[in-house]
Amino acid sequence: MEVWIAEWSDSDNCVDIVVFGSEHDALSKSVKDIKQIIAGWTPGDDENKDLCAQVINDFARQGFLDQVITYWNDYQGDEEYYQYCHVYSRPVLGDISASKVSVSTYQTEISGATCRKCNATNEYAYADQPDGTFVCYSCKAFGG
Repeated sequence: MEVWIAEWSDSDNCVDIVVFGSEHDALSKSVKDIKQIIAGWTPGDDENKDLCAQVINDFARQGFLDQVITYWNDYQGDEEYYQYCHVYSRPVLGDISASKVSVSTYQTEISGATCRKCNATNEYAYADQPDGTFVCYSCKAFGG
């Protein structure tokens, strides 16, 4: 049996790891996180960001989730502050049955959330953490 890891690392040497039961779930959550970061960018502010957002949205629309992550990581090489994303599998060590493994991520259909770190409110944001809370882009980017 294996689990899938979505690992984020940044220029501040912070690492965030979330474990999933399937590759699709890990890729989907990672793409959702990438799209949320892109949603915080100001359109027209930077041509490279605009192109990156367009390519990533095209890949996501076509269902090429692994390509979204590859393109995102390639784009990060151009940024002073970077956030790399990697999705990979690892075997479960020890004697554990699939019925004992349960992976769940909180999801809501109502927009609007308050950052659990800085208490900033964003009426368009959704809970983006496995525990059902929201962390804004600024806090993710700058460790707020």
